[in-house]
Amino acid sequence: MHYIAAGSGPPIVFLHGFPDHGLGWRRQIESLCGNFRVLAPDLRGFGLSDRPRGHANYALLPNLVQDVLSILMAERLSQASIVGHDWGGTIAWWLAMRVPSAVRHLITLSSPHPRNYLRAIADPANSGYFGYVRRFQEAGVAALPTPDELASWVADVDDRQALVASLRQSDPEAVLNYYRANIPLGRVPDIGPLPLI
Repeated sequence: MHYIAAGSGPPIVFLHGFPDHGLGWRRQIESLCGNFRVLAPDLRGFGLSDRPRGHANYALLPNLVQDVLSILMAERLSQASIVGHDWGGTIAWWLAMRVPSAVRHLITLSSPHPRNYLRAIADPANSGYFGYVRRFQEAGVAALPTPDELASWVADVDDRQALVASLRQSDPEAVLNYYRANIPLGRVPDIGPLPLI
């Protein structure tokens, strides 16, 4: 796992989503590193982190959750505040459910509770909104926009160029494996009882 580490103090781990990278948290890192130990990885398959083959390597449990724990271990930390956006938020939810002792605070952005997310995907009324998920699962790389298109939402020119460079280093198949490994094709099952957070 490649990650940015800056500052000292209580630890905060920032987990990016799709399409993004660890440096996408640049402004938060700059603002917080005077008082906190800030860690921001390129998630598995993105940017400079490893890109194992096969969608099973991108399952939330155990792989993506273990990646965060590996960063904490590398930093000799037993606990951190976890901030996650999009897929990073989903990873943060599962980390808090499976290893609550590792999570001091949980902050998620654009990432509902996993049960609500899967229910929303399963609801036919939302098919237009979640159509991209099915395209990513079925059409694969052919459905993935170019790095320039994926970064078009970033207003700052330097930040956009950094994201494009990171996306060019990312493995398109690995990026899509998040959708393949964690969102069932066809009928979405209820994931059963989950611990309270």
